[in-house]
Amino acid sequence: MSNTQHTPMIQQYLQFKEQYPNELLLFRMGDFYELFFEDAKHAANLLNITLTQRGQSQGTPIPMAGIPYHSLDNYLAKIIKSGHSAAICEQIGDPKTSKGIVERAISRIVTPGTASDDNLINAEFDQILMAITVGPRNTAGFAYLNLLSGDYFCGQINRLEDILDEIQSIKPAEIIISEAQAAPIRELALTCPISYRHKADFNYSSATNRLEKYYNIANLGALGLADKPLATSAAGALLLYIETTQRQALSHIKTLKYQLMQDYLYLDKTTQQHLEITESSHGKDDSTLFKLMNQTQTAIGTRQLRRWFNQPLKDAEKIDCRLSAVDEIRASDYKQVQQLLNQVPDCERSVGRLSLKTAKPRDLLVLQQTLSILPELKQTIDAYTQVALAHIDSHICPQPNTLDLINRSIVEQPPAHIRDGHVIATGYNQELDQLRSLADDSNAFLVQLEQDERQKTGLATLKLKFNRAHGYYFEISRQQADHLPDYFIRKQTLKNVERYTIASLNDYEKEVLTAQSKALSLEKQLYSELIDTLAQEIPKLQKICVAIGQLDCLMNLAERSHTLGLTRPTFSDQPAYIDLQQGRHLVVEANSKSSFIPNDCQLSTANCHLKLITGPNMGGKSTYMRLVAHSVILAQIGSYVPCDKLTLGLFSRIFSRIGSSDDVSGGRSTFMVEMNETANILNYAKPDSLVLLDEIGRGTSTYDGMAIAYAVMVHLSQSIQCKTLFATHYHELTQIADQLNFVNNYHFRCQEQDDALTFLYTMVSGPSDKSFGIQVARLAGVPTSVLHLAQQKLNELLAQPTIEHQSPNTPHPALQFIEQIDVEQLKIKDAMTIIYQLKELLDEHCISSV
Repeated sequence: MSNTQHTPMIQQYLQFKEQYPNELLLFRMGDFYELFFEDAKHAANLLNITLTQRGQSQGTPIPMAGIPYHSLDNYLAKIIKSGHSAAICEQIGDPKTSKGIVERAISRIVTPGTASDDNLINAEFDQILMAITVGPRNTAGFAYLNLLSGDYFCGQINRLEDILDEIQSIKPAEIIISEAQAAPIRELALTCPISYRHKADFNYSSATNRLEKYYNIANLGALGLADKPLATSAAGALLLYIETTQRQALSHIKTLKYQLMQDYLYLDKTTQQHLEITESSHGKDDSTLFKLMNQTQTAIGTRQLRRWFNQPLKDAEKIDCRLSAVDEIRASDYKQVQQLLNQVPDCERSVGRLSLKTAKPRDLLVLQQTLSILPELKQTIDAYTQVALAHIDSHICPQPNTLDLINRSIVEQPPAHIRDGHVIATGYNQELDQLRSLADDSNAFLVQLEQDERQKTGLATLKLKFNRAHGYYFEISRQQADHLPDYFIRKQTLKNVERYTIASLNDYEKEVLTAQSKALSLEKQLYSELIDTLAQEIPKLQKICVAIGQLDCLMNLAERSHTLGLTRPTFSDQPAYIDLQQGRHLVVEANSKSSFIPNDCQLSTANCHLKLITGPNMGGKSTYMRLVAHSVILAQIGSYVPCDKLTLGLFSRIFSRIGSSDDVSGGRSTFMVEMNETANILNYAKPDSLVLLDEIGRGTSTYDGMAIAYAVMVHLSQSIQCKTLFATHYHELTQIADQLNFVNNYHFRCQEQDDALTFLYTMVSGPSDKSFGIQVARLAGVPTSVLHLAQQKLNELLAQPTIEHQSPNTPHPALQFIEQIDVEQLKIKDAMTIIYQLKELLDEHCISSV
């Protein structure tokens, strides 16, 4: 059945649907948004709405489903949260005056990454849209944009797999890719919504022209992108997608910044998960370092602090600048500033919607409330002198003219939408006041008309009423209807009453309704002009929002340092240096019923590269490693640290391999996951890296595991010479460690008495003599008979000869094999083959030859 054989309305629908095949098309028809064909079926299931039919296509009824226009926001929230997108098609013609089909147009496209309304997004997280493009030799470029704040970044990476680290850090709401690159992206098993675009959108030449035109620059060198083709392609595609979905050219997007990994302490996806910095191991933000350290007063501050945690600094001057600001705040009455900040609503997102021309009346109230607080807030922080605080103070500038405009133009309690009317304040526009007066004064006229007609007819029961369906009418019982004069015109007959109108009532109704319609039309025009006027102040308002977020974060760090008993770190010129005294794990301490037992940590190039840590399960090894990493992260954020003293030489990257888990969806066993993560560490760790390894090799046979643990320990400490905390239950390694340079043995103490085990949680020099596995099993409730059998077998094993070892001067074959791997060319699918080859080497080279 050709398109021309459909009704004109369905033809119009299909024309729009052809343009937006991947979005749910919400087609405005009167008081409803209707969906047809497959969209209707999908929406019926997704939104739990009724599926009906309208007309036919090729002899088959056309599926149809609809939602009330006034409930659009609620249903959009469900669509977006399910990872889908919607195209909103509005009636722009008047159905009463249109000849033929009503004119319609796409007003906006809402996608997971471009959603902006508060009911569609989480106030605590940035709403990020990301673009990825794949280059030659498994390289990749990326760009990401926060549409509401205007922050815009791009970058390039040497391995496509490393994009997972960026995704873990920024958590995009949506990723766009070229449809021609679906296969390599699919291998990454991304969980966020993906939108496939035509490959031409990522064309380098087109992207270059688009960026140069947007920023009005002669060439990409002005953005630092002259030799960054992949980053340019991703950034250009992202800009095109934004302009397409927003149906307008946007001016509020900030200067595109090329993101360099070396600017920050790099935390890959695995490390972020293992250390539970902003997200716990089970995917939530409870029991995380960020959760405990976040007592910000504003939504802007919460989002800014999360960015600081995801990207700790690597510049000593910038870190010291933050710490000096925290020092000054600590010495002041910072709670007064926090009380003022607590009154600041989420103005950043209201400014964002103002930029997109989608600001609702209550967004203007948010701006009004924010601008009203600025004078007192500025007066309170004027006394601060530290550089970071002075910079913030310079951008928190009261805007009296903008505030006065909002005060004059908007009523105190406006409705949610301009379509509801009565948003513009009385006195702002004389013509609007007159139209409203005509409509509002109708009550007096109608009361008088009702009294006059009662007197003329002598019918005291004659009543003048109104409803939306029939407008104004006189109502009287059917028994008395015969007594009405002839100039009463019957309008509606009901069971017990008759409804009438008269000429004067008809004339007045037309006048009132016309006045109401004109008033609403004028009010929409005035509101649109107001938005355009306020939009001219966006650059100033954006700076105010950024300053409020930064101020909130610094105040928060000062408050946390006081409340949690933290200490200012100092910094050494020696890179990758740690001298931590009496360090504490904040999250464990906060959730513990007893006092936390602090511990020290010293790692340096001159004395100790690797601490080999032994001791019982649950003895404190993993907690200790995490607290050291947390201390480094907090210090490089510019925060005080939970310890008595910390002297730190800056780190460039932290690697972590703590805890065990398999990857069912990826088909990887626990051991395979462990080896993938270990290989990543061995291939990318540098001397200024901090590496945390917990029980490497436990997922395979004892000898295989011990050999791998040995080879990894030697490579980290002797070849890479990075700073490493290496926890193990292979006690044989402690003998080898004594013969290695820069490797020291430590263990966590415990007391054993009458088969009872007491953990002391104190780390001391030297190796542990055993792991106390059976005692820990007893604590877990393992049956006594099983424990006796285990002890008997343990005694037999301990009676066997100990394992000999050789000097590590000759590298282990497994280590040699790892060093020969070409990491740049390594694919995820090849990792399993490599693991099997490695295991064959280990089987051939017995541990006794180590």
